[in-house]
Amino acid sequence: MSSNGYRLMLVGAIALSLTACNGDNRGDNMEGNLGDADTEIHDRIELQASAVQRVNNDEIEAVLFIEKTAANPKTLSQQINPIIKAALEKAKAYPDVKLMTANQNTNPNYDYKTNRISSWSMRSELRLESTNFEAAGELIGALQDAGIQVSNIAFKVSDAQRQKVENDMITQVTDSFKQRAEVVKKSWGAADYKLVKLSIKSNTHVPDKPYYGDAVATAAMEVDASAAAPLSGGDQRVEMVAQGAIELIK
Repeated sequence: MSSNGYRLMLVGAIALSLTACNGDNRGDNMEGNLGDADTEIHDRIELQASAVQRVNNDEIEAVLFIEKTAANPKTLSQQINPIIKAALEKAKAYPDVKLMTANQNTNPNYDYKTNRISSWSMRSELRLESTNFEAAGELIGALQDAGIQVSNIAFKVSDAQRQKVENDMITQVTDSFKQRAEVVKKSWGAADYKLVKLSIKSNTHVPDKPYYGDAVATAAMEVDASAAAPLSGGDQRVEMVAQGAIELIK
């Protein structure tokens, strides 16, 4: 395992296919051409190799909210808007943390006996993003002291980190592909090979909903401003895949 905590696994899969083509009679029947002296046989073999790393989730996303009930929407706005405004002001003290307003819903509550509106409820959400877990935990605690609750906390690999890791893995997956090509060359007793085609792509699925730490979210709901939430983001599987074909040289 490297110093950055990544674990590399190289996995290779080989699919063999032999194709024959006639350089002079491309439109003729394949079977009929195999016996011709001018027929040029190409041993074309498809290969696949992959490189896998476990990468630490380095970004936190949290959804916080405040919810109240009052006789009318105007009263709700007067109660909730100042709290949201104060939260955004408080977040300015944490430059490594991005806090922004998100969904806001206002709904009527009905008296089921009379089928008339008896009160109104409002829910306002804040979205928090950061790669600084300590600062994020401190701000979450401070916001909870102001009456704002945590809806959920999620962790993911940041775009910058994912791009860096995938770039580093290109060399690894390319070397793995070359190793597979050498094995095939020796197995078929060929003198050499040439690369026909090669594509390299990320085979990593980025979930719509990142990893959620239930224990972490519970801990975050219980902290106060004097204690940061103990945030631990876990890791994710990142995979790069090389697919291509080589042509054996007899």
